[in-house]
Amino acid sequence: MSNPTCTLGLAGEWQLHRLHPNLLVLDYCQYSIDGGPWSETVPVVRARHEIFAALGLDQIQGFQPWYLAREGLYPTPRPVALRYVVDASVDLASAGLAVEHLERWTVSVNGEDRRTDPTGWLWDRNLGTCDLGDCLKRGRNVIELRSTLQQDLEIEDIFVTGSFAVVLADGLHPTIAEESQVSGTGDWTTRGYPFYTGAMRYSRQIELDTAPPESARLKLTGVAGACAQVRLNDGEPSWVAWEPWEVPVGDQLRAGSNLITIDVYTSLRNALGPLHHKDANSLSWVGPEEFEQGENWTDSYVLQPHGLLGDVVLLTD
Repeated sequence: MSNPTCTLGLAGEWQLHRLHPNLLVLDYCQYSIDGGPWSETVPVVRARHEIFAALGLDQIQGFQPWYLAREGLYPTPRPVALRYVVDASVDLASAGLAVEHLERWTVSVNGEDRRTDPTGWLWDRNLGTCDLGDCLKRGRNVIELRSTLQQDLEIEDIFVTGSFAVVLADGLHPTIAEESQVSGTGDWTTRGYPFYTGAMRYSRQIELDTAPPESARLKLTGVAGACAQVRLNDGEPSWVAWEPWEVPVGDQLRAGSNLITIDVYTSLRNALGPLHHKDANSLSWVGPEEFEQGENWTDSYVLQPHGLLGDVVLLTD
């Protein structure tokens, strides 16, 4: 090593591999009450308000279910249905569905009923998951949820999970697409993973003429995520979550070939939102109002960049 600092992050040399299923957020729907006609397609947050208003339940909107139960504010049970559209440019061999209180809904996909016994959960045990099998096909797919509206029934976004990419046409219309190999550093929300909430692994081999000194550190620049885990060869992983984003590596690197893996972990921001607040990435406070169709609403998805955005530098001085 002839220079005191060796820059490792050369464009195109890092290979990316997601460590968890990808995610498609479905936050627009149509709704039907009492078996009546379907509404126009609206944001789910608007559908919730309009359903409650149509049933004369404006006075209990925004209250937690435990409060409604304590006060005895029980709405008259009424049939309600929600319809979500999944556009796909590829047939999926398998996919999953995550729905709040899944066990309370009857689910159909493209007109065929699906079992809704939860087989797992996503983030929260109340967000149950079920297997959709291969029922999502190229073209337009329709997922319908039917239940009886009660005070604790959630009208919420739902999520499709699986091995696929998601393309946002004009930042507005998500479409499931075929997943391909991605390489290089950069924001993964623009590369097929706009709503992804798992970890992404960056890996590459480097060649060193000589072993670095024990004081050597690996510095990550431009980390967009909650934290990162760094592993050198077969050594123990090191966690880093704040500036200066450096980890000691002198006792793990050796002369010759070395494998570096960096797992960048995200938050749930790009799945749970707010996704349509025009200033979502600069808010100092997030409350219920930031999810509403108010003056700050935009139909475009406002996503927080995620990934390893800059170089990885080996500091040997």
